Amino acid sequence: MSKLASISANPLLTSYVQGAAEQSVSRVADFIAPTVPVAQLIGRFKKWNDKTLLTIPDTRRALKGSATKVGFELSDENYNCTPHALDFPVDKLEQDEAVMMDVIKEGANIVAQLASLDHEKTVLDLASAGATAGATLDSTTSTVDLIDLIDAEIGNVIKGAKGMGAMMEIRILFGFSSLRKIKNHASVKDRFKVSGSKTPVNPTTQDLMNLFVTNVNSQVSLLVLDSNKNLDAESIDFMFGSKVMIFATFANPTRYDSSFMKTFRKMGAYMAPRIYQSEDGRVDVAGFDWSEEVQVTNAAAARLCTVS
Repeated sequence: MSKLASISANPLLTSYVQGAAEQSVSRVADFIAPTVPVAQLIGRFKKWNDKTLLTIPDTRRALKGSATKVGFELSDENYNCTPHALDFPVDKLEQDEAVMMDVIKEGANIVAQLASLDHEKTVLDLASAGATAGATLDSTTSTVDLIDLIDAEIGNVIKGAKGMGAMMEIRILFGFSSLRKIKNHASVKDRFKVSGSKTPVNPTTQDLMNLFVTNVNSQVSLLVLDSNKNLDAESIDFMFGSKVMIFATFANPTRYDSSFMKTFRKMGAYMAPRIYQSEDGRVDVAGFDWSEEVQVTNAAAARLCTVS
C-alpha cells in the first residue's frame, strides 16, 4: 500500500474532506434547493402538482386506538442520488507524510470549490426550466409599479405551496441585471423620496426587501458563464441576468414538504476521499466522491419573472 493510501484511511482526513465539502456548498444553490439529508441513496419523495392536496392529519388518538399513518404512496416519485467525482493527482516525489496530508487537504479544498460551482449551475438550470412562468416586469415604463407586480407573484407562490406556505420562508433570487433595473426604477425610488428634497435616492437591497407585502429573504445570483465554446474570444455574461425568481421553501426541508426545490444527499456523506494509482505508476491519485440529486418538487411554489 502506498503512503498516500494509508494516509487516506486517517479519520481526521475523512472529517476534513467532509467539512470542506459542507463549507463550500454554494450559498445560492442552497438558497434555492436546500439539502435534504436522506438515509438511502434511492428512495421516495412527494412530488406536488395540481392534483396533490395537502391533508392535515388528525393527530388525536383514542385510548388504545391506532395513530393516523403518514408516509409515501405509489404515486410519489423516486429520487436517485447520482454519483459524482473529481480526481487530484499527487506526485510520488512527495514522500513526507505531513506534506502529503496537506496536499490531499489542498486537493479537497479545490475539488469542493469546483463541485460547488457545478452544483450551482445545475440548480439554476433546473430552477429556470422548472419554475412556473411569472409576470414580465417592464422596467422601461416609469408608471408600472414593479413592487405591486412582485407582491402579486408572492401571493401566487404562497398559494402554490399547498397550505404549507404560511410555515415557509418566501425567498427572492435576483439576477444581477434585474436587481439593477428594479432598484433604480421610479416605482422603487419614489417610495424613498422626501417631498421637496433634491438629494439623490439610492435604496439598498434591504430597503427594497422592506417594501414587499410580507417578509422575504433575498440573494443575488452572480454566476457568470462564457458562451463562446471556440475559445477564440470570450463571451461572458451573468447566467441569471435579467431574471427574478420568487419561491417558497423550508430552510430545512424534508422528503415530504411542498418546498419548490430540494437537493437530496446521503446523511453525513457530502464527500469522501479514496486512492488509486495512475496507469504509468508515477502518481497517486486522490479521488473525491459524492452523490446527490436535485429535484423540482413543487413547480407551483415558484414564479420566474423576466425584467425587461
